[in-house]
Amino acid sequence: MGKLLLTLIFLAAGILPATAVERNAAVEKLKAEAGSISINLPEPVAAAGKTDAPVLSGPRADWLAASALYGKNFAAPKSKNRLDIDHSSIVMMQGFHWYADRFWYDAPRGWWGVLEEKAGEIGNSGFDMIWFPPVSNGSYYPNEWYNLDSQWGQGDVLMRAISAMHSSGLKVLGDLVLNHRSSLSGWMDFKNPDMPSTAIVNNDEVWGQPEFYSYPRSPNTDEGDGDFGSRDLDHKDWLVQRETTTFLRWLRYTLGFDGWRYDMTKGFAPYHVGEYNAISDPVFSMGEYYDTNRQLLANWVDGTDSSAGKAYASSTLDFPTRYSLV
Repeated sequence: MGKLLLTLIFLAAGILPATAVERNAAVEKLKAEAGSISINLPEPVAAAGKTDAPVLSGPRADWLAASALYGKNFAAPKSKNRLDIDHSSIVMMQGFHWYADRFWYDAPRGWWGVLEEKAGEIGNSGFDMIWFPPVSNGSYYPNEWYNLDSQWGQGDVLMRAISAMHSSGLKVLGDLVLNHRSSLSGWMDFKNPDMPSTAIVNNDEVWGQPEFYSYPRSPNTDEGDGDFGSRDLDHKDWLVQRETTTFLRWLRYTLGFDGWRYDMTKGFAPYHVGEYNAISDPVFSMGEYYDTNRQLLANWVDGTDSSAGKAYASSTLDFPTRYSLV
């Protein structure tokens, strides 16, 4: 059949009335007009000379800054050439193992520090790309997307690790966990980025809990497999798409990631991957479609971009070969 591993690859609604009283009145007016629709607004950003708005820092400040930088009017840098793995000998390294985080291995500066220290050795060993684990707090069950202080280490060390890999001639892939999301507390307390209950597909197990019967939910059912450890996001929802777009651009152009590894791609429709590739312009992307049926994997790759040129299609991990070697 040929090589299966193919190469192709809110704006924050800041409310800025003059005083805190006016701001609160504006929020209450929006909520009253919304009726049963969940309203969850970001914190206001202080205008020049104002002292009544809070000074933001950490994940919330990063979310709002990313929203301002990478919203719908963002002009992406000139497209870079995608890596041509069909006509080259590019070798990728998985830059972590399942016992490398702080639950198992407590390195002084976390796993990001280990990667920074090993960058030169990895580059000299002949690798061309390296796959980093998920950057957000919670890792494969992320809560605050913009909280980079995780079980893998601190955000500032992560950025130094990415820079060190680039200096050693490697492209760095970020692990994107977009299918599902955990909350800070309870079942659906989504912060940074804030998301309402309507971001969750309407057949998620959360709706089996009596305390959530009255909450508004998405009109859409899950497009694939569910994850029972987190809430399954609705990637047909405009807000989910907007926040995902902003986050990917932030990872790409602020943190410096070159491409993506999409986690649990059986959980949502493959065409979303092509859409997210189009707006984030990775030099390479691959998806985890965990199956041993070779045709299903090929169908997924084709589904990421149905156009003739396959400009935004994604590669996939070759699980059939992996299991044939066991």
